[in-house]
Amino acid sequence: MKSFISVLAMLLFIPALTGAFNEPDQACYRCHGMPTLSMKDLSSGKIRNLSILPKDASNSVHKFLYCTDCHSEDFAEFPHPKALYSENISCLDCHEDDPDTNFIQFNKVYEAFGKSVHVQKLGDSFSCFDCHEMHSFQLHARVSKEVQDAVLYDNHTCLNCHGNEDKFNSMTDKVFPGLEATHYFLPHQQLHWKNVRCLDCHSDPEQPGVSHLILPKEKAVKNCVECHSANSRLAQTLYKFQSTIDRSEQGFVNAVILNNSYVIGATRNYYLNLLSFVIFGLMLFVLGMHGYFYAGAIRRRTSSHSHPAGKEYFYPLWLRLWHWINALLFIALIISGLTLQYARVEGDPLIGFGTAITIHNVSGITLTLNYLLFFIGNIITGNYKQYVPIIKGIFERLFLQAKFYAMGIFKNEPHPFETTIKKKFNPLQQITYLNIMYILLPVIIISGWGLLFPETILDEFLGANGLFLTALVHTVTGFFLSLFMFGHIYLATTGHTVTSNFKAMLNGWHEVHHD
Repeated sequence: MKSFISVLAMLLFIPALTGAFNEPDQACYRCHGMPTLSMKDLSSGKIRNLSILPKDASNSVHKFLYCTDCHSEDFAEFPHPKALYSENISCLDCHEDDPDTNFIQFNKVYEAFGKSVHVQKLGDSFSCFDCHEMHSFQLHARVSKEVQDAVLYDNHTCLNCHGNEDKFNSMTDKVFPGLEATHYFLPHQQLHWKNVRCLDCHSDPEQPGVSHLILPKEKAVKNCVECHSANSRLAQTLYKFQSTIDRSEQGFVNAVILNNSYVIGATRNYYLNLLSFVIFGLMLFVLGMHGYFYAGAIRRRTSSHSHPAGKEYFYPLWLRLWHWINALLFIALIISGLTLQYARVEGDPLIGFGTAITIHNVSGITLTLNYLLFFIGNIITGNYKQYVPIIKGIFERLFLQAKFYAMGIFKNEPHPFETTIKKKFNPLQQITYLNIMYILLPVIIISGWGLLFPETILDEFLGANGLFLTALVHTVTGFFLSLFMFGHIYLATTGHTVTSNFKAMLNGWHEVHHD
């Protein structure tokens, strides 16, 4: 009795749900609008879902069609004749010569589909409707303004089998492997699945439209630089139908990707790259010219320059350890960072992309721990005072020191500021190290942790992509720290001898000279 009342209530409720449909279809939805309607397929033994939810159908691209536009008119007879149960419907029945859908190129879609791994493995038993439910099918990739809508919809289509163990097992005798296990090589798995379609790695990008040539797993993309490079695969797949919003005119490579996301190696700017090369080249030129004239000054020195008056213990062990670990980490981060920024499908410029990611992440984490050593050590020992400049007369002192580096050093003039245990840095060093150690290093560490855990970054900030802004800050800060490192190494050679400052940072003893 309860079952009868439930069915009766459902039948009375269906008309309310289907009121928005064409009148001829109302009779169909009286039954097929029930969520639990199903039958056993006598040929395969599988349970077939016959339910068509009105809400899904009303959002479908086929919502303007009558049921009998696709199905035989004989279905109007109820109970339906059993001969109709094996009805064979093909998309080409309507779309082969339909001018309104020529842009989809259904003939080429069918050709590619026939070569796909699904058909090759499962044969004719696998059809379009195993992936695309005709009554709720929507167009996304070609028409969506929001790429993530297309990603969500298309990936749901794949996960309907590959993320559903029961459905997977109903299609094949293979053991359900699980997504995490099969994608063990993929870092930030959830982030990739949220922003990239399965199709973008598992289909042939050369196919027109949305590729239906699904490749065997052996041919799926596992090389990171296929996407993380200037000629990113994503521009041919996920972003094929997206328009570029004037960013290509601003010099952005793969600008269409930047409209929605940031992809390491693929998001670059021609003008920023050119500017960075020019700045770096000018710095090398200036240092080279300075070194040339400084070498002449060294040759003109008298013998008194090479004999120290004594030694003082300037650099304790903890400070030296921090310094040399920091130097090695900087080198590792620069090399790996350049590899990530300028990755190429043809071959990585320095080291492998995957290796570069590991080196960069490990070095960044170690840099954080090393910075904590520096910060705590400075507070405990009072070494932080070395970085605090005296404001009064600061500009005069900076000018005096800059004048020495620009002219006095070539004349072997005495240093304007004597180095002592309490004043290890000259005014220029003090200001530079203060900004490097207490501003730029914290900025690059914080932004680096943000990129390591991108889910913690704001999706949008001041109208721009939050991930892109974080990456931009990280890259620009890294560039200036790289410039500092080259300048720092060169200026370390301008001590009383070319190697005296390096020796001091190795053994802790600073040679005292009275000019």
